Amino acid sequence: MTELPPLVAWPLFYDAWRWAQGEHLTIIGPTGTGKSTLMRAVLQKRYAAGGAVAVLGTKTEDDTLERWQREDGLTRVGEWPPKWPGRWWERPRGDEWARRLMVWPKITSPEDVKNLGPMFDHVLSDLFVQRRWCVAVDELWYLAAEMGLGHTLKSWWSQGRSSGLTLVGATQRPVDIPLLAYNSATHLFLFADPDETNLARISGLGGLPPARIREIVRSLPFHDVLYVNTRLRVVLRTRVPV
Repeated sequence: MTELPPLVAWPLFYDAWRWAQGEHLTIIGPTGTGKSTLMRAVLQKRYAAGGAVAVLGTKTEDDTLERWQREDGLTRVGEWPPKWPGRWWERPRGDEWARRLMVWPKITSPEDVKNLGPMFDHVLSDLFVQRRWCVAVDELWYLAAEMGLGHTLKSWWSQGRSSGLTLVGATQRPVDIPLLAYNSATHLFLFADPDETNLARISGLGGLPPARIREIVRSLPFHDVLYVNTRLRVVLRTRVPV
């Protein structure tokens, strides 16, 4: 029987966990394990610190993202540079609304899908220059492999820390995204995954022996997640509230 790391209750983990601006975070796991729930939960740290946050939405429809946008007070915009989407007399004073965004265009045609890549490249490039942004990507594989934005994402991972830029990325396919998603991330969250190809890709993270990390990730209960701090070499297990 596989010996798993100690289970730390989510409230205890969350209260004690420190995540500084400029530290990247990567979440890996199959569909349905809790990646979006975890991403939304950890972003509360950035909101509380008063940071600028932009969530990139890539799906045609997503009830989870819609609820997230509504309940967390994110302004949904479908164009870039962002413009207040409502009526002018409803616009909040100042431009604070533009520091908490969900960049999620309406997708109604193949042409809309085709335009997503150039638009998100524009978003990432603009925010890179502005500095001190936290960008959350709900599917790294789609941006890197399908939209061809791997080079832009690499700039964030390799140069973002010195500019106070933070990239939060989730993916269910760790094989087809740049290795910098793991090597440059301070915080890694790994959900259960029985796929041997995926397990080989994430082996050895956080200083753990490759066979050990494969064994742990393969054996995790469904909503448990293995947390690895790659700088401090902290490894523990928690359970995302669903």
